[in-house]
Amino acid sequence: PLDHDLAGYTRFFAELLGSSGVMLVVPESADGTWDFLLTGQRDDMDFIEFVLNEARRMWPVDDSRLGVLGHSDGASLALSMVLHNPHIFQAALVAATGFFVDPVMQQRCNVFMEYGTQDHLFGYETVALPNRDRLLAAGHNVDFRGIEEAGHALRPE
Repeated sequence: PLDHDLAGYTRFFAELLGSSGVMLVVPESADGTWDFLLTGQRDDMDFIEFVLNEARRMWPVDDSRLGVLGHSDGASLALSMVLHNPHIFQAALVAATGFFVDPVMQQRCNVFMEYGTQDHLFGYETVALPNRDRLLAAGHNVDFRGIEEAGHALRPE
């Protein structure tokens, strides 16, 4: 499984994307998880901004088609980033999101959200469904999938 395995995660999505013309940028947090989630500091966020600007400098990037993908803590950060920056990112593709930070200003976002119904870390009934319901109540476009028999790890298929 790809549960918190950056190298496996990167290989999986690189193979999935193949020659689709999609650019995949996979930043790694400076510490055990994203500093913004733990302390509210911006070092990791500043790094992500730097990497995105470097990608724009080096390759033709269609700014009207930017999405953020994440799993677990990365999903919490990805979803929060999209909700707070809908003028930059068009979609959040997240799996096993523990939480998200509500934006001050509401603008409708596109969210593709997946949870394992057997997630041992973020319970389906206690975390997944309430997160989905908060997003829907705020008016976001949410494509939600509960994956039967799946746990916290990303599915390799």
